Amino acid sequence: MSFPVYVVHIAYDSVDTDPFFPVYKALLKYTDMDPKHSQLSYFSRLIGFDLDMLKRCIVDLKEDGMIRWYIDQYKVSDDARRKYFISGNRPTVRVTGAFLVDGKSLELLPEVVYNNRRTLSFWDTNVATHKPVDMAMSSAPAEEVERYLAKGSIRELLHLESTGNNFEVLEFDKKFLKGAFVVFYLDKENNYHKDTIYCGESVKCEALGSTVAYSIDMVKNKNNSWEFRANLGYNVARKEEMAHTALFTQNEGWAEMINIRYGLNLYTHFSIETQKDSSLPLLVLSEKLLDNCTKPLCLIEDALNRHVDFPVMANGIVRIDVRHEIQSYVDFITAVRNWERNGNSNGRDFAKILSSSHSNWRNLMVKFKLFDILEKIDCDCFILNR
Repeated sequence: MSFPVYVVHIAYDSVDTDPFFPVYKALLKYTDMDPKHSQLSYFSRLIGFDLDMLKRCIVDLKEDGMIRWYIDQYKVSDDARRKYFISGNRPTVRVTGAFLVDGKSLELLPEVVYNNRRTLSFWDTNVATHKPVDMAMSSAPAEEVERYLAKGSIRELLHLESTGNNFEVLEFDKKFLKGAFVVFYLDKENNYHKDTIYCGESVKCEALGSTVAYSIDMVKNKNNSWEFRANLGYNVARKEEMAHTALFTQNEGWAEMINIRYGLNLYTHFSIETQKDSSLPLLVLSEKLLDNCTKPLCLIEDALNRHVDFPVMANGIVRIDVRHEIQSYVDFITAVRNWERNGNSNGRDFAKILSSSHSNWRNLMVKFKLFDILEKIDCDCFILNR
């Protein structure tokens, strides 16, 4: 899910962090003592600085108007004296920066947001989710942000220069922050939890709102097909009930989804039970279902995994538990998969193994459309390689 944020653009005063500042200062003081730079080589060795680099610094100072060649010697300008001599400190410069705040409260977001890579999307003009901000009408939002920027620890979190001061908010830019996931799960005591996860951490903020009323609903889409869709808060009126509810389904929807998944006809009977501890659905995979499906391997894989993952629009999954009554078929496919994993060599020996556990193994190969494997076994059994 995405949630509303503001990108706050600011300007502030900071100390000039030019790494050559002390070199320029030392070079200007040397120029005062030796205007003709007659001992420049000696001076470079004295301060442990490369002579060619020092000459490059002289060119920079000349271009910036800090020193000038006058008749037969260099003169330090008044600007240079004010910047490098009189203050005794690095000069102050005006810099700009930007950071994110909660789109509903203008407060800072959880720390994990600032410590990880962020992906933003443009906000939808038809969705009124952000707190209204109009700097032309009121300076209060800007002043609110400027107040907490006065704290040094916050500046570090926002990746702003720690020496910054005199902050000024220039603009609030509406955006949505991507990367948060709402996760519904049960703990060991089968209690429902609905948490928002961002970069692996559980997060809470006003922009995210409460997840208590969130659910996953089985609904029809524009094409009149059934799908799971995230319901992010439209159950607010039933908040107390929704705290213990995660999923809404329809029998008609289950019929369509299961028929499509396993290639069944519309009249094939299937069974979905309700789990006593969690009240969540439990799909039962029976031998009758296997006999009537056109995608038997898909059904076996679900039996092996003991769950089915259905997509949730637009970017999620809902996991439904599975109970099966087809252990013999599961064992057969497991044996075949293990043989393939081990290099599918010696089909003659594998045929003997299958015959001892599944006397109808040839029929099963056909049932599961494993024609290539059957051909490989038959080649090993009936074709002699010299």
